[in-house]
Amino acid sequence: MTITLAHYLVLGAILFATGIVGIFLNRKNLIV
Repeated sequence: MTITLAHYLVLGAILFATGIVGIFLNRKNLIV
């Protein structure tokens, strides 16, 4: 299995999405 640029893009997108969700949830908890 070769690792291509697409794999890095998908992995980056997943990490970015989880980071955004994590920040959003933390802000929501702080406000409440």
